[in-house]
Amino acid sequence: MLRDCEAFIQASKEELNAFKKKRHDEFMNGFKYISHHVREMYRLITNGGDAELEVKDTLDPFSEGVLF
Repeated sequence: MLRDCEAFIQASKEELNAFKKKRHDEFMNGFKYISHHVREMYRLITNGGDAELEVKDTLDPFSEGVLF
């Protein structure tokens, strides 16, 4: 019975880590897309200006947020 509990806990941890990785990867893909388009749009509306979005913590972008 103890082994069943340990196996369940281990499987749950692995599943949680997989969800966290997927969340991070999907966020970063979307962030890169948006960041690229923000730069383009800012250049258009300011006739050549430069803007950039930046993640404060690339390992955990949800903890510190983003900078503009």
